[in-house]
Amino acid sequence: MSADGPANILAAVRTAASDDSIGKGVTVCLGDRIYAAWDVTKVHTTNPDTFRDLHYGPIGTVYGSRVEYGRIPVKHKKIHTDRIEENIWIITCWSGMDGGIVYGTEGKAAGLVIDGIGCGNVPPKCREAVLYLREKGMPIVLTTRVPSGSVEEEYSYEGSALSMKDSGIILGGRLSSWKARLLLALAMGKTKNIEEIRSCFLEIREE
Repeated sequence: MSADGPANILAAVRTAASDDSIGKGVTVCLGDRIYAAWDVTKVHTTNPDTFRDLHYGPIGTVYGSRVEYGRIPVKHKKIHTDRIEENIWIITCWSGMDGGIVYGTEGKAAGLVIDGIGCGNVPPKCREAVLYLREKGMPIVLTTRVPSGSVEEEYSYEGSALSMKDSGIILGGRLSSWKARLLLALAMGKTKNIEEIRSCFLEIREE
């Protein structure tokens, strides 16, 4: 593995300059590994070898001056907008959580990402607050705090991803809360219509 410094920059420049990188989308190159930006995440606070794709692994490797790809990342639809909505909050759920902190976003946040438990589940008391804000018109996306995997409609109890979807909450798929926030910021910069915002997430999930 290369040092966390000039060698990483050199490898990244070689990756960007490679003809084989055309059409691969946004990538991250660190430690001589090439990752799709959509999937890469930091997994250690201080270790230089910290970036990983917890779902599929790197898409390529830099060998000195040679760039080699092992797979082609899935292409995602792009959102073109002249502005972004900066005032989007993230709230992480915990077992037994009530809705106090969620109610506290009313009148302050323009949009909200709820980082749920397990495959995208929300404690019942928290759910009441989330649905209250959705009824008030706030766009809300549900993600999972689990590092890998996706929000899934596995359960039907009140607070499950299925029940939240049925109540108008947008499911964030395998996007982390931070990446879902970026997508919501772009979508809300383009439109205020909740169904159009939902389509931005659905179209990307279906790619």
